[in-house]
Amino acid sequence: MFGLFKKKWFWIVWLALALTGGVVGYFGSEYQSERIENAELVELQDYYNPDRPRIHGIKDTTLVDEYIKFEKDTNYPKALKFSSETIPINQKLYALDWTSDSLLVLIGRQNSNPTVADPRWTELWVWKNHVKKK
Repeated sequence: MFGLFKKKWFWIVWLALALTGGVVGYFGSEYQSERIENAELVELQDYYNPDRPRIHGIKDTTLVDEYIKFEKDTNYPKALKFSSETIPINQKLYALDWTSDSLLVLIGRQNSNPTVADPRWTELWVWKNHVKKK
């Protein structure tokens, strides 16, 4: 194992991987910055229950019908019959994209205090009625 550190090929491979990682990280960061600059700053609010600190959304746009049916249901508690996630509304939120029928908005959330459970950047498709322009 320690003999590897003396091999020239090992250091060449290590340097190539380090440079590749640096280049990928740089361009990924530039891409993310460009997306944020082109996005609109928005607020989210639950359409029926404005005091909720999180909003339901979906990652997979093939679940639009089930998601909209769930969102229009005014009975609480609601039963989830599809795969969904929630997005906290306490950080900067950006409208990144809209579906072709303008029913869903792709919301990007920038978290200034990331953790393993709550990463720096989160994206989720959310019903348009939850979105308020700032």
